[in-house]
Amino acid sequence: MAVKVEEKTRFPHKGDPLRGPLEELVKRVGRWDEVSDLSLSQLVKVVEEEAWPAELLGELRQFATTEETATVRVTPTKPPEANE
Repeated sequence: MAVKVEEKTRFPHKGDPLRGPLEELVKRVGRWDEVSDLSLSQLVKVVEEEAWPAELLGELRQFATTEETATVRVTPTKPPEANE
């Protein structure tokens, strides 16, 4: 086994009281567009929950595709019933 210890730069996550002031600073200095990013998972949620106006959702759906996915889960086997 190998253990690697290193220092990494971190910034406040959503919900952290320092997040708002951090975002305000980056916006105030005109650098927001350089570090902001579109959250595709949030966009999917907005569309699936129809959380925005219908006209806007229609425009968003022009960029969306659907694909079939399969999920495989390993579940514990049940012991055989004693009365069978």
